[in-house]
Amino acid sequence: MEIFNIMPSEMFNFEHLQPKEDLKKLTLEIIDSNPDKIKEIYKLVKAITE
Repeated sequence: MEIFNIMPSEMFNFEHLQPKEDLKKLTLEIIDSNPDKIKEIYKLVKAITE
């Protein structure tokens, strides 16, 4: 995943972060393309956090 390829110098300038709207759009695309996987992940997270 790209999120883990952050250089230490980038950690403080936040250039690697996506704008809020882009992130929201990407999240919706992931949910729309994998609804069953999202439901399974939700069930797992819920079971772990209860």
